[in-house]
Amino acid sequence: IEPRQELLVQITKEPVANKGAMVTTFISLPGRYAVLMPGGKGSGVSRKIEDENERQRLKDIIESLKVPEGFGTIVRTAGKHQNKAAISKDIRYLLRLWKNIRKRGLSKPGTRLLYKERHLAIRAIRDRFTSDVGEILVDNKEVFKDAKEFMRIISLKHAKVVKLYKDPQPMFTKYQLEDQIASIFASRVPLKSGGHIVISPTEALVSIDVNS
Repeated sequence: IEPRQELLVQITKEPVANKGAMVTTFISLPGRYAVLMPGGKGSGVSRKIEDENERQRLKDIIESLKVPEGFGTIVRTAGKHQNKAAISKDIRYLLRLWKNIRKRGLSKPGTRLLYKERHLAIRAIRDRFTSDVGEILVDNKEVFKDAKEFMRIISLKHAKVVKLYKDPQPMFTKYQLEDQIASIFASRVPLKSGGHIVISPTEALVSIDVNS
């Protein structure tokens, strides 16, 4: 690396307090079923898929795809039980996305945003949706339209599970989500054994005190 050399980087962690964002030159682009890593090598399968037969099946699929040289690939947990056509379609989409990002990066010099992931609702559907989900409630009309359209792309037959929430009572109140969210950010976490842990984030580190 030389002074004034331009690099394409990806933000892996947002700025915290006085610390700037954490960036990396190892780019990874997550899709519905796979992750594409420009500049990477080889292929792999998510460690969360533990069944050896399924892991081998997915490895065979990913190795049979014609991924250009210079790209690494990983099958995500959501790729479990997916067929070759679905995984191939996802990787082709990610290759097109990378091509557009690289094209924007080379078009003009200077620091600027080249690509930003879709909003949280779409990412949640992309990462968490499985065929056993019976209902997805959205309380914003614009986000509902985006979510419905995205679902038509990834699984047309499941588009009907995306519904607009119209109840006058706020969704978070009706389903007691506020209490669940508050528990996520609590510094004191009770353990089933009767003890507890205390989580204290600081600028340099996150300390976890285990009390038995």
